[in-house]
Amino acid sequence: MQRLRVFARIARLLLVVALGLGMATLFGLFERLGMNASAQRRQRWSQIFMKRLVNALPLRVKVIGELPSQPMLWISNHVSWTDIPVLGMLAPLSFLSKAEVRTWPVAGWLAHKAGTLFIRRGGGDSQLLRRQITQHLARQCPLLIFPKAPPPMAVACVPSTAGCWPAPSTARCRCNQ
Repeated sequence: MQRLRVFARIARLLLVVALGLGMATLFGLFERLGMNASAQRRQRWSQIFMKRLVNALPLRVKVIGELPSQPMLWISNHVSWTDIPVLGMLAPLSFLSKAEVRTWPVAGWLAHKAGTLFIRRGGGDSQLLRRQITQHLARQCPLLIFPKAPPPMAVACVPSTAGCWPAPSTARCRCNQ
């Protein structure tokens, strides 16, 4: 019986990944036809995929408090890869990711098609990234950043991303704590 449950969970997970690949393929097809999907549409579809992914994984999510009702910059500590689908299922979000993720076979392509912003750490991209974040936030698109922080800290400003922090104020965003 245990084996059957494991097989069923793996099959469900593969079906969810196939759904994500199908969604990303549709976005790619629309791009080729000159019909680019808005960031909001990509975020909504990404949220649907993330909900399905979390449901296929052996996770239980309990939300305490209220989720933000307006677009904003989310900053969170990153403990495991499951943080991405768990936070991504809660609200339509885009993510900021290290550039290496873009080269990963399936996950990188899915992240790219979902509208993830990529950064080369130590690559001198902070001005470009600040511009991208500012544009993203100015279009009222929520963005989630996992700063590189030591485990006990929730947020830290480190040299690789320190040049990006003025973006929320440039985009005229309010800060909620």
